[in-house]
Amino acid sequence: MQELFLYDEENGLFKQILKKSSVLKGSYHVSPNQGNDLNTSNLETYIKDPAKGLIDFKNYPICVCFTPRSRIIPINGQDFEQFTFNLYWLTTTFRNSDNSVKMRDKDTGQSAHHIWYDWQDMKSCAMNFYSVLNQVIKSKNVMVDSVAVPLRSMINLDKGSVIYNRLSKFYNDSLSGISQAFTMTMQPLECDQTEYADINSITIPSPTIHEDV
Repeated sequence: MQELFLYDEENGLFKQILKKSSVLKGSYHVSPNQGNDLNTSNLETYIKDPAKGLIDFKNYPICVCFTPRSRIIPINGQDFEQFTFNLYWLTTTFRNSDNSVKMRDKDTGQSAHHIWYDWQDMKSCAMNFYSVLNQVIKSKNVMVDSVAVPLRSMINLDKGSVIYNRLSKFYNDSLSGISQAFTMTMQPLECDQTEYADINSITIPSPTIHEDV
């Protein structure tokens, strides 16, 4: 199983789940370089410039998946890859994506939808996503060589690993919400090694490369 099965921007499992969200409606983006490309000076250009072939995310809320970290761990004699995901659940602060004021105060005309309400709203989206992800893994199958294999035999969520952080006026768009970190393990499909055709011809170097003087 390829890792992109989980988080590919167009066809991955995360995207397929978010398509069913009545709140996010599939708004999902994979940010490369651990999110270093997304900073306060270029986020708006990065995600809103169709001329550069980038997806238009003018409509918030959105889920942004930062580049995952992973390591190989042995489980019952088999190698599994353990991923650490950081998902950012973001919405516009004080104003909606159409620039209308959120929950306008009838006396002041200012937004009555405080930042901590955005935290709560986005945390609800994050928790609902995680719950559905867990249900899908436990109940659905994936086709491997024309055979239906239970996802739960290949993927596992570490429910004790979830961490939430609150974000306020984040990035150039003044976004607020939640970051959600969690780990999950996945069993890669075994494949024949074809890159190196003749390992017997590999020359083993001398153990002493540089003589002491």
